[in-house]
Amino acid sequence: MPVVLLIVAIDMMGFGIIIPMLPFYAESHGANPQEIALLMTTFSAAQLVTSPLWGGLSDRWGRKPVLLTTLACGIGAYLLLLHAQSLTDLVIARAAAGAMAGNLAVAQAYIADVTAPEDRTRGMGLFGAALSVGFVAGPAIGGLLAGMDPATADFAAPLLAAIGVSGVAVVLGAFFMREPQRRQAPQTGRNPVRRLLPAFAGGFCGGLVALYFGVTLVFAGMESTFALWSERMLHWGPLQNGYLFAGASVLGVLVQGVLVGRVASRIGNPATTGIGIVMLAIGMAGIAASADLIALVPSVVALVFGLGFANPALAALIAGTIRNNTAGAAFGLAQSAASFARIVGPAVAGAGFHHVGPSWPYMAGAVFAVAMAAGALWLFNRYAPGD
Repeated sequence: MPVVLLIVAIDMMGFGIIIPMLPFYAESHGANPQEIALLMTTFSAAQLVTSPLWGGLSDRWGRKPVLLTTLACGIGAYLLLLHAQSLTDLVIARAAAGAMAGNLAVAQAYIADVTAPEDRTRGMGLFGAALSVGFVAGPAIGGLLAGMDPATADFAAPLLAAIGVSGVAVVLGAFFMREPQRRQAPQTGRNPVRRLLPAFAGGFCGGLVALYFGVTLVFAGMESTFALWSERMLHWGPLQNGYLFAGASVLGVLVQGVLVGRVASRIGNPATTGIGIVMLAIGMAGIAASADLIALVPSVVALVFGLGFANPALAALIAGTIRNNTAGAAFGLAQSAASFARIVGPAVAGAGFHHVGPSWPYMAGAVFAVAMAAGALWLFNRYAPGD
């Protein structure tokens, strides 16, 4: 598992490196703000489509070959971006990158394969921590390489760095990652995603994925509007937002990498999920009511704890409901739901921010999280999983 976590962190670092320069790179190709937003959405849309595909293929062909193939093709997506000559080229490159990013489902399935049920929440927490580490380091590196002035930014350097770190991930995977020993023989016959659909449509697993979607929806709505909210309500700029998000990311690494596994081992994954969703509601409501930094910090801390508790516990519960060696397809559908949330969340939050007011996304997110907590209580009481 340590090798896979390292690969995930490095791969996410490559993704994060290009984030600070991508809007300006698109502008240099003649994109307007609406087209830049479309470019960002393209990544999640492609990931939504391919996550179940890669997950299902890994159930048949093995985790390692699918993970290595997608990592290598991801390098190709960065090369397309580097040599883009038009906005259309940028859209194609980001769609290709998003398609390959569907491999996160394969990495989650790998962790489910190699962890015992009682240790699975800790494994999923470490997965989330690895994502956070990569996403903290990546934008910092990318910003330094691109430079401070958009007019004279070096767009090639961050892209070459992303290619380089992705190459390191491929080498690590090829030479040091082993196919999980706990897996059964590769699946043949009927598509594993199709075998899962009845369970997702009406069973416990479907409810868990709906909660996974909801948690991501709330967080994506906050993440996409917070900079604008802080500018209007607190008169902040990019520097203050950068410090806050960096601190929140470090806290998220500690919560997911150290704390959530211990909490879940004591109180169980259903209770950990419920606490996480309630803390999401508290954090969102707290941000809406914040008038200064002193009020804001506890709200952001609650939000980080909520996400850090809910997501790993839900992932562990999803893994526990899967039978017949279809973990890859299951996590593929879960990641697809999360990708859809990252498309819908910013769109809804942005519309509410613009038409209702700056605090609307946070109050609406808090109300939605309370409704999710009630739904989670009903779901766990009905199915009463042995956790």
